[in-house]
Amino acid sequence: MEKDKNKQKVNKDIQQTGSVAQYSNSAFFKKKDERAKAFLAKHPIPDSFWK
Repeated sequence: MEKDKNKQKVNKDIQQTGSVAQYSNSAFFKKKDERAKAFLAKHPIPDSFWK
C-alpha cells in the first residue's frame, strides 16, 4: 500500500515539473527575453567585462 502511494507521488511530481518546463517557454518569458535584448542593445557590455 505504502509503495503504491510513493509511486503515485513521484508520477505527480514528474507531471508538475513538465508543466513548469512548458511555462518557462511561454510568452511571459519570451517578452522578458525581448526586454533584456533591447536593454543590452542600449547598454552594451564592454569586452573588458568578459576578460
